[in-house]
Amino acid sequence: RLSKLLAKNCEKNDCRMIRFAGGEKSNAIPTEAVAELLVDASAEAELSELFARAQKTVTEADAAAEIIFERFAYTGPVFDMYATKQICRLIATVRNGVVSRYERLDLVKTSLNTGIVRAENGHFELHSMVRSSDDREMKALTDEVCAMIESAGFFYQKDGEYPSWAYEECSALR
Repeated sequence: RLSKLLAKNCEKNDCRMIRFAGGEKSNAIPTEAVAELLVDASAEAELSELFARAQKTVTEADAAAEIIFERFAYTGPVFDMYATKQICRLIATVRNGVVSRYERLDLVKTSLNTGIVRAENGHFELHSMVRSSDDREMKALTDEVCAMIESAGFFYQKDGEYPSWAYEECSALR
């Protein structure tokens, strides 16, 4: 949710990211995120309104969500406007959750999540975990995420891959 707000704001206004921190574990969708942006004073009213509208649309599942807008003085390092936009777009567009299910079963086949996102002091890191019981779907989704990362101008590293374990209706183990 925060990444979509930031992406929308950074498309319209001059903003530079100071810091973004979300998630604690690679294998879980983050429940918290914090962003600090350097924005032009002329965009303050629009940004405040954008966040106020977002706070009104918080769903029951996000009832504990807080959107806080506060002003503070800052003179340290920031990402430039282009990098800020690319980071915000990437975080907002990488899919999270179920991608496919088995047709006849209520069982997830392929899913992914962005578990950890960190941006600070010129360093950006995003951990996305793909899981599937189908090797072809896992490879296709992994390739899709890698292509998104490359098209945003970032580098990626794949690690921690494990083989799929296909569902078998008649399984001795099951």
